Amino acid sequence: MIAINDGFLICSSIYRLIKLYFKQDPCYVDLLELFLETTRQTEIGQLIDLITAPEQVNLSKFSLEK
Repeated sequence: MIAINDGFLICSSIYRLIKLYFKQDPCYVDLLELFLETTRQTEIGQLIDLITAPEQVNLSKFSLEK
């Protein structure tokens, strides 16, 4: 649960930094939209990865030699 909270803190920090450094810049809205869209696409990709992955992973298939 702490890792999930850490992810939210990192995400919110990104938008706080954008506001801090680019609020007066003409590209502020475009920059916000870019980060929001990238975040959305990343979350969708992670969801697809999770729902299509097998529930049990056989770790014996992996080794340093392979």
